Amino acid sequence: MRPTGFSSAWFNPAWLSLAYVSVDPGLTMFKISLSICRRSFRDASGNMSIILALTSSVMLGVVGGAIDFARWTSTKTQMQAALDAAVLAGTQRLAEPGGNATIALDTARVFFASTVAKELKIVDSDVDFEMNPEGTGVQSTGGATLETSILKVIGINALPLLEKAASDVAAGGSVAGDIEISMVLDVTGSMCADGLGPCTSGAKLTAMKDAAKDLVNKVMWADQSTYTSKVAIVPFSSVVRVGADGSSAAAAAMTGLPSTWSGYTETCLAGYESGGGIEGSTGWVCTDLQIQYKSNLGLIPCVTDRYYEFGAGAFDYTDDAPGSGRWLNANDGTRYFESSDSTDATPTERLGLTVADPATNYNYEVDGMCWASSPANEVLPLSNNKTALLAKIDGLTAYRWTGGVLGTAFGWYTLSPQWADIWPSGSGPQSYSQLAATNEAGGKALRKISVIMTDGAFNTLRGWIDETMKDEFAEATIDMCAAMKAKGIEIYTVAYDLDSIPAVDRDRATNMLQSCGSDINHFYQSISAAELASAFEAIGNSINGTAGVRLTR
Repeated sequence: MRPTGFSSAWFNPAWLSLAYVSVDPGLTMFKISLSICRRSFRDASGNMSIILALTSSVMLGVVGGAIDFARWTSTKTQMQAALDAAVLAGTQRLAEPGGNATIALDTARVFFASTVAKELKIVDSDVDFEMNPEGTGVQSTGGATLETSILKVIGINALPLLEKAASDVAAGGSVAGDIEISMVLDVTGSMCADGLGPCTSGAKLTAMKDAAKDLVNKVMWADQSTYTSKVAIVPFSSVVRVGADGSSAAAAAMTGLPSTWSGYTETCLAGYESGGGIEGSTGWVCTDLQIQYKSNLGLIPCVTDRYYEFGAGAFDYTDDAPGSGRWLNANDGTRYFESSDSTDATPTERLGLTVADPATNYNYEVDGMCWASSPANEVLPLSNNKTALLAKIDGLTAYRWTGGVLGTAFGWYTLSPQWADIWPSGSGPQSYSQLAATNEAGGKALRKISVIMTDGAFNTLRGWIDETMKDEFAEATIDMCAAMKAKGIEIYTVAYDLDSIPAVDRDRATNMLQSCGSDINHFYQSISAAELASAFEAIGNSINGTAGVRLTR
């Protein structure tokens, strides 16, 4: 039985329908609701009128909640979609050639503003965008609320709208594959404030370190479980250091020389380096030279170009593993006492067997010390240990001359599977065949990439400066790069502050670096520290861009 005073006008299905169809953000539905309420009150008995008066605010809350909830759901969906699209747009721009943080953030802001409906009643909005901590993508900051229409009656003036949105370049994403990167970094005296060195900081060197670390942070994925990213650090000056002082194993494997040597040698007890080590100096001047017998001198852990002085008279443009006829020259540019150079031409003098025939090489030293390169500049072969990579870059010391052909070659050697047995376990490069393979998602199974940075023309051969051969050095570097690219290696080149060197050297270096890059878009001309940072940032974004951009939460 229906309760006394229960009006048929109150028990109306139209009332219930209001709670479910209220999607009109205006006041029309509110007016309809009030009309029904008024009709209900007129038809009801006195008792029911009192009950309705007491419960009217509750009913209005239910109706208003339904209306505003529908508006909130629709608006929240639109706003979140716009936010997600904005961070994706910004990150995609970041990953494109020439992209950087400023461009990416501006893209996200413009995209978000253009997609948010202006008529929506958004209050307390402080939405903005920033780079994620890794610098690999854009993320949103702040939030917004939706102004209510009817819930204001019961004191609810706004509803929260947005969650945080973020995106980045997919690390091991759907089309990502393994990457191996060699960073060939110029650590010559011209990178120091006085142009001489040695130095561990300064405007140019510090800028290079910061830019290189930024690149490592971008390409070194936190998740290496599916796909791996590895980086090698190749610091170069007049020599390349391949071991710590007193550790000759790597140098012996690359030069074919024994780890220790005993004999008569010309020993310089005092001298100086003409020009103080500056680019263009004539080299070492000894003022007190004596012949002494030395026992068990250690092989210096620094090597120089693989160069055939006799016969071919040229650089080696292959990534062949060191071996007979393919040895690298040792610290002083020769392989004395066993050979004059990489061709294994056996010498007949300067063997150090007698006091009358002393060795004049500088490939062995007390305690096996390499005086031409800081211990901090030892090559770090392929590694995914970000801490070690960043520490290596932080410790780099600039000194001496620009042996860029040698540096370029080592950028190749650290990526070459031919050298897998030379490098420590875990640092061996993968096979070239993987460059043409695809992974399970259809992306490249492997990419090999070399990034070559210098601030000047290459001017050093086999450890010694030779200003007369700069054209030959540039041509040799271009030929080396061509051989690398023929293997499938992608090359980025970065010029730094070339306007500070003579015009002829600037033009020579620019042409060389442009020719070395995989294409003109792989060449970056930077004058200032900020431009250098942007160049390395763009390279990192470009490398990561081929892995795809993803939305993260």
